[in-house]
Parts: sequence; C-alpha cells; structure tokens
Amino acid sequence: MGLSQLAFAALNSSKWRHFSKKLVTYLELNQHCLLCHQSSGYLICHYCEADIISFEHKKYDYNLLNHVEVYLGLRAVNFDSLTAFSSYQWPLSHLITQLKFHNKSIHARGLAQLFCQRALPPKAQLPQAIIPIPLHRARLAQRKYNQAAAIALEVAKSAGIICLSNVLSRPKKTLAQTDLTAHQRQQNIKDAFSINMPLQQPLTHVALFDDVVTTGATINSAAEVLRAEYPDMQIDAWSICITPKNSESE
Repeated sequence: MGLSQLAFAALNSSKWRHFSKKLVTYLELNQHCLLCHQSSGYLICHYCEADIISFEHKKYDYNLLNHVEVYLGLRAVNFDSLTAFSSYQWPLSHLITQLKFHNKSIHARGLAQLFCQRALPPKAQLPQAIIPIPLHRARLAQRKYNQAAAIALEVAKSAGIICLSNVLSRPKKTLAQTDLTAHQRQQNIKDAFSINMPLQQPLTHVALFDDVVTTGATINSAAEVLRAEYPDMQIDAWSICITPKNSESE
C-alpha cells in the first residue's frame, strides 16, 4: 500500500473521525466571546446574548411592519416585510462599528449568529436568496469590503439560502446617511441603485439585507429598483438593527 493510500485509510478510520470531533470541540471551546472575551462555543456567548434585548419576532409573525411603532417610524415602505434582530443598542452598535470601520471581519459571523438564532423566520417563510445592499465603488475601494455583504453571506450560509452580492450596484455616490434628516435621507438615496446583473434563475422571493435600517430610505430605494424589474417578486427587508425615527420630529 502506497503512502497516499495509507493516508486515505487513516483519514477514513474511526479513530481519525473520533479525533476530528474532539479537535472541533476543542477549537470551539477555546474560542472567545467577542464581547466578554471568555471561552465560548459561540462567538457571542449565551450570557452576553441573554443580555441583548431583541424584538419579539413570533409576536409580529417575523414581520416588524406589524409593530406599530416601527412601522410609523419608517419614512417609506416598498417592501413586503421587515425583520431585524434588535434596536440599535450596545453591544450591537459596537460590533457593527468595529466591522464597518476597523475591519473586524469576525464580527460579521457573530452578528449573523445572533440574527439566525433569534430573528430568522421559519423555514416556510424564508426567501430563496438574500441580496446585500451594495456600496458605491469609491467607498468600497476605500473600505475594501462591504460590511452588509459580509454579514449577509454568513446569514445565507446558516439559513441554507443563496447570497447574491452582484445583483444590485450603486452608481450614485451618496452622502453618508448618518447625520441627515428623514427627508434628506430619502432625497440622498433617490435613484442610487440599479440592476447590475439580471437574475439567472427564476426567483419569486428575496430578502434585501443591510446592517442597520433607520428610516428605511436606503433599503426602500433598492426595493423599488427590484420591484420595477420583477413586479411579482416578494421582497423582504432584513437587518441586524433598526433605529426608526419618526419623520414628524425632523
């Protein structure tokens, strides 16, 4: 028996499989929670996760458009449902900021973990694909990655659906939405998106994904582009956090 055959036999032996399981368990137990830095089998340990207040998703049928305060806080709604893990609060704000501006890519997996464990709709309500909100090429060149796409990819893996990162493009260079009023956000993001790559397979249900939804202007603008091209498609909005602001106060 040659060396390669011996290696193959070893890899397929019951002893090797037992060792592999122990190795995976060891690695899981020796990773650390992103928040408390204690050893944990998860990137966000159960103790830290329990401290994060999330929406009662079952109460609203995994659609926060049924949540009166959330719905009234959105400036525009051109999508069929809204699912977000929680309001914008610490430590989620910390995890998102570190991912967005400090290249903490591991945070994408931790945030996706939280979303899938406590906000992911039941299998019967899942879309066929998730489409992350794109960045303008100048911002992408500056940041080197799209934080929404990074989280969306991890969510897609856990949910067992596909992630389509190239369907939409953002040809319009917009201002940062953070310090704009609801009306300014809507004008800023108007006509910002376009279809970059037509869908190669028939899809009837997709989810647009962004890391944070505030007035809904960004994700709504993207939904309008998809709706114009695919009028019969069900379009959901997914996000880690939502910080709706009542337009009457701005």
